[in-house]
Amino acid sequence: QKSQTQYVAADEIAEEYAMMGDRDRAFEWFEKAYQQRSGRMEYLKTDDFLQPFHSDPRYQDLLRRMGLPQ
Repeated sequence: QKSQTQYVAADEIAEEYAMMGDRDRAFEWFEKAYQQRSGRMEYLKTDDFLQPFHSDPRYQDLLRRMGLPQ
């Protein structure tokens, strides 16, 4: 709803989907954030709410492409 009236970064949208447990949509938006080189992506490994995503191959692939240790 917020995106209807102002800019919302792709990583913020991804985080909302992640917190709702919608992995597919979250990764869709994390991918967009990665392509946009969002600065917030550097916290991908430290955000506690993403702990359940750590075993997902898409998460591991994203970390690898970002050059972050897995």
